Amino acid sequence: MLRKLVLAVFVAVVLFCCGCSLFPKKAKPEELLCILTIDKMTYLSNEPVLATVRVQNLTNEEISLLNLDARTVSFYRLNESTGEPLEVMPVYSEKEPMSTVAKLKGLEGMERPFLFTTLTKGEGDYLLQAFFHSSPFHGKKARPTVISEAKKLSIAGRAPYERDAKGILMKEDAIRIAKEKVGDSAEFTTATLIINEAGLYDWWVTLVLNKKDAQGQPIRKAYFINPYLAAIRKEANPWLAPPRWKESQPAVMFKRDAMNESNIPLPATPNVKK
Repeated sequence: MLRKLVLAVFVAVVLFCCGCSLFPKKAKPEELLCILTIDKMTYLSNEPVLATVRVQNLTNEEISLLNLDARTVSFYRLNESTGEPLEVMPVYSEKEPMSTVAKLKGLEGMERPFLFTTLTKGEGDYLLQAFFHSSPFHGKKARPTVISEAKKLSIAGRAPYERDAKGILMKEDAIRIAKEKVGDSAEFTTATLIINEAGLYDWWVTLVLNKKDAQGQPIRKAYFINPYLAAIRKEANPWLAPPRWKESQPAVMFKRDAMNESNIPLPATPNVKK
């Protein structure tokens, strides 16, 4: 009996001394919540997608984190029928500062929209998910990547325009959109792809119409066509010549070439919850 009592006391002492390692620690509460929304659920092929990412501070304390941008947020599209993941890139401008640090007060949130033009390639049912690399710190101080819930979207039918491999509206469609605006036939047209003041692409389309003005001169019209939204952005001066395209100008559609020196680790596949 005494032996059993001594053994019980010994076990109790061991458990007490080693309790921290024998019993699982409570998981550290989440600091941030990442919420992804999209403008609708069904799209035509080549149609642009507007997605909004919101980050919410779940604590009562101020948190230092990276701002939402094309470097700090990665997006994955998952094909529901095949399970194949594909990283999809939002439109961004090289003039936009990247990986800047912000402070988010307790229980406050921040959000920003992201525009996609390559996300709707191929018909089918898909899931879209956002991965926010929020931490401005490395090592032990680093915060884990925050992952949103997946959003479902379906792609069926075709939009009345085409895009190239980078999601840029084709030249012929830019001219057609400008012609539809004036409502008259044109005897001469030019279309030049330029980088505008915001660091994004524009089609600069100039039309010489098949009708004259009061002085008997051909009427000219010019427009900046947004190649992401496939729509007229604003009217241009029809008497100015577009700047000559330089092949050395950087492509602003995708981030990988411009940001391949980033140390931010990217997940191989999305952690999609069906």
